[in-house]
Amino acid sequence: LVSVDPVSGWAGRAVTITGQQFVSGQTSVKVGGVGCATTSVSSTQVICTLGAVGALGATKISVTVTGKGNAANTLPFEVIAEVTSTSPTVGSTLGGATLTLSGQGFTQGGSLSVHVGVHECAVTSSSATQILCDLPMFSPIAAADQALPVTVRVGGARAQCTVAGGCTLTPTDGSTPSITSLSPSSVTSTNTLTLTGSSLPTGVSGFPKVMVGASTCSTTGSTTTTVSCTVGSGEGGIQEISVRFATGYAAVAAAAKTVTYSVAVTGASPSDGSEYG
Repeated sequence: LVSVDPVSGWAGRAVTITGQQFVSGQTSVKVGGVGCATTSVSSTQVICTLGAVGALGATKISVTVTGKGNAANTLPFEVIAEVTSTSPTVGSTLGGATLTLSGQGFTQGGSLSVHVGVHECAVTSSSATQILCDLPMFSPIAAADQALPVTVRVGGARAQCTVAGGCTLTPTDGSTPSITSLSPSSVTSTNTLTLTGSSLPTGVSGFPKVMVGASTCSTTGSTTTTVSCTVGSGEGGIQEISVRFATGYAAVAAAAKTVTYSVAVTGASPSDGSEYG
């Protein structure tokens, strides 16, 4: 055996092995002990498709020719995870986007982490072929139109990105929703809060997510210009508003940045008692 191209990959990747004395119909290839299905064989070259290889890391390619036996040597090969697509590719300059990463090998090798630039994207679910993760709010705000690299590590090893143009997320002003006003300015539990803005994203299940301080305001309606939600239980006083869409956090104008949360007393029990306390 002389060489292999590429020198790394995952299940489904075509591998070309160069050598000599290969025989069509009699040559078999294994990568880490797992069969690599041959699609083309000549006397000097074998092309095969990787099978369901095992754990990530360094392994060996071996070749056997029926009637001749095993090749005199093996070739080194590295089993790696691959990222084949990222979505979305643009997001809010304030962070908060939910990313969907597709590929292979994500459940191999133990620990799984995703970073977008210097920001860790908290993994919320994962399978062998897909990762969902949530970005935090950026501080400071990201520069618009400057792509941030998306990096996936499985068991500490960096996954290979096979996306044309690279695996990136580009914060843009156009992908940053804008909230300009709210009504009413004072609320209590079960009240409806209406937020008004422009070019607000719609159509993504579970979004937008509105917070009044540390309390969830459950979304009841969303259009490209308004978001309505039902205020939950919370602490009294001035509370900050945050609105998160699938593409990230909205920029909230000063007029809509806070709301006064009033704690209402609706009853007391008992209504009488001892005069001695």
